[in-house]
Amino acid sequence: MRAAGDLVDRSSVLVLERISRAAAAACMAVGAVVLLGWALSIPVLTSLHSDLIAMKANTALGLFLIGVAVWRVPAGTGRPRWLLAACGAVLASLGGSTLAEDVAGLDLGIDQLLFQEAPGAIGTVSPGRMSPITALCFLLLGAALLLVDAKTKEGWRPAQALALGAGALSCLAVAGHLYDVDALWRTGAYTPMAIHTAISVAIGSFGLLAARPLDGVMAVVTSATSAGALARTLVPSVMTAPFVIGGLRTAGVHTGLMGDSFGAALVAVANAVCITGLAWWAVLCMHRSELALQQAGESLRLSEEKYRTMFENAAVGMFRARLDGNAIIDANRKSAQILGTTPEQMIGKPAAGFYQDRARSEAFARALQTQGAVEEFELELVHATGQSRTVLVSARADVVQGFVEGTLVDVTERKQVAAALAASELRFRTLVEQASDGIVVMDHNGRCVDVNPAACAMLGYTREELLTQNLTEMLAPGHRAVAPLRLPEVPDGETVRTEGELRRKDGRHLSVELSGRMLADGRFQAIVRDVSERRHAEAELARSLAELERSNKELEQFAYVASHDLQEPLRMVSSYTQLLAKRYEGQLDDKATSYIAYAVDGAVRMQRLINDLLAYSRVSKGSAPMQPVDTHAALDEALRNLKTAMEESGAQVTHDHLPTVRANAAQLTQLFQNLVGNAIKFHGASPPRVHVNAVESDGGWHFSVADNGIGIDARYAERVFVIFQRLHTRQEYDGTGIGLAVCKRIVERHGGRIWFESELGKGTTFHFTVPKKEGSAHDSNTQNQTDRDPAGGGQPGRRGAGEGRV
Repeated sequence: MRAAGDLVDRSSVLVLERISRAAAAACMAVGAVVLLGWALSIPVLTSLHSDLIAMKANTALGLFLIGVAVWRVPAGTGRPRWLLAACGAVLASLGGSTLAEDVAGLDLGIDQLLFQEAPGAIGTVSPGRMSPITALCFLLLGAALLLVDAKTKEGWRPAQALALGAGALSCLAVAGHLYDVDALWRTGAYTPMAIHTAISVAIGSFGLLAARPLDGVMAVVTSATSAGALARTLVPSVMTAPFVIGGLRTAGVHTGLMGDSFGAALVAVANAVCITGLAWWAVLCMHRSELALQQAGESLRLSEEKYRTMFENAAVGMFRARLDGNAIIDANRKSAQILGTTPEQMIGKPAAGFYQDRARSEAFARALQTQGAVEEFELELVHATGQSRTVLVSARADVVQGFVEGTLVDVTERKQVAAALAASELRFRTLVEQASDGIVVMDHNGRCVDVNPAACAMLGYTREELLTQNLTEMLAPGHRAVAPLRLPEVPDGETVRTEGELRRKDGRHLSVELSGRMLADGRFQAIVRDVSERRHAEAELARSLAELERSNKELEQFAYVASHDLQEPLRMVSSYTQLLAKRYEGQLDDKATSYIAYAVDGAVRMQRLINDLLAYSRVSKGSAPMQPVDTHAALDEALRNLKTAMEESGAQVTHDHLPTVRANAAQLTQLFQNLVGNAIKFHGASPPRVHVNAVESDGGWHFSVADNGIGIDARYAERVFVIFQRLHTRQEYDGTGIGLAVCKRIVERHGGRIWFESELGKGTTFHFTVPKKEGSAHDSNTQNQTDRDPAGGGQPGRRGAGEGRV
């Protein structure tokens, strides 16, 4: 019996297997030769000598069956069991029937079944019948063949005990022939056992034992231990030495060299010397073996310490489990870490308890069973938290020692990263495929290696056609890129941009913008955008701007004409009409006098309207730079211009702390003047009360001008800032309806915005913002007419006060 994990001396196993084959061949050869001798009536083939007992035909058949069976016995070779069972059954039947004949005195007709033997043959009692010793050996060997695979709970093989019994009987017969002891090879009045029969049966018995070198008692002989070494050395010596000594003694007595007493004494001394020498040699072997075992134990201990250190500190999980039941024998810390437990908690548990997918685990077990080793088999294991962990298992099964050992590599994060990368790649590919801009990937020579559908549609090629093109060579002749695209010179990770015209497949030119960067693998990824429509729109915009500039110049010319040429006739009409009224004062009737007054008033209003229009148009004019302006000073200047109106209405203007802003001083003064003047003009029954405030806001200043006037209906929130829009008649409030439009224009030229909050009958608050950052969306470096041409504006304080809501 051999326990799992025992050491085996492989050389002795090979020797025994060869001996078993040789013994099988010898038995088959002897049986075949004897049968041939009986068939051809050649006595020398059946008895070796005319004075010796012949081997019976049934005996020869039994030996041949023994040889066939022993040849087929070795384990692990996939031999058919029916052949062993058939040989064992025939052999046992042959031996048992012969014994039954001898004991019961019967003749079953099996002795002469194959060949006929003449009566009176040497040593033969019943013609053709084998010796009872031979029959008993056949019965034992036949039973051994039938029980060749049977074993006890302790692991012993009954077949070996039966073979040893047959071998012992045959060896006694051989010794009887050698020493002339008839009782050892002859049984009463029955046919004795022939010498070559005894030798052949002994060989067959030993061959059957040697056929299973790893089982039962043979496991001791083939073990790589000191006991095994002694058994392999002493057993053959102890078995052969007495036979040799006894044979020499018998030969000496027969030849007269010595007497019986001397021979007996000589055998005793020789046996004592031989046994003593063998015993001493065994002691020396055991001593050397013990020393070697101690050294090997020390080396094994050091090796085990190194192994345990490596095992425990390995970067991958390592484990060992039994083949029968898969109970875990050992596990390192990394294995326990992967499963969220400890090595102590893992040991003793079945490995199947950690599997997530039963079908996958069964596939792993089958692969391990059929192949003996598995490399990087992917399994899902259950973590202590209940989560699934993906591992790669590499394992090797040791059938001899009865365990499986392997490694675990946790690839959960790797698979998650791979899945995220695949999802990212899918999203990227989806974006590329659905992008409206063309996306092209080129090698370092500019040849397209990947394109999206938009690029194909843009250039008029199919994907297959475009992958054979060089994008840099598709730039239209005479319209090369603004910045030449030299791919080998593009720095890694730096985005490059260029413009040009590409030539489509149909020959048309396409204006494009190309931007891209060099990828890590040396390829260049570019985004190609069709800007043909934008170029056309830019050209149209340029023409529109030129037309607008021309129109503005004409409007400026018209304003100049209106300022000079139109005002002169108006002054003449007004002057002569006033002279006519003075000259004929009291001479005309009331109707004529009113007509003259209407004419004078119309001329004056016309002149004021022209001046206000010029003031509005000149807000965007001027080249005065933006500079820091103290809003206190700007407000004070505006109030000085409004001094007369304030005195006439009894207005009071207050303010909080006002900041310094970057603005056009004259326009800021005009803004305060118009807003405060509006508040004074549109007051209610109470005297006007105006308050100016400023607070800092995100990116600028927020100003407010609050009054207690008549208020503005919210429906007119946009209308009040439109030029010439009036909410009241001229009889109610004087003005041209342009003051708030000027305010809006000034605020927008400074990059801010203006709005109001109002409640009818309770007052209005105008809000406007001034950005801190210089260079707003609009050019605020402007001046109104009062800054450039004070003479042309008359009295700005009087004219601008309240014109926005009239």
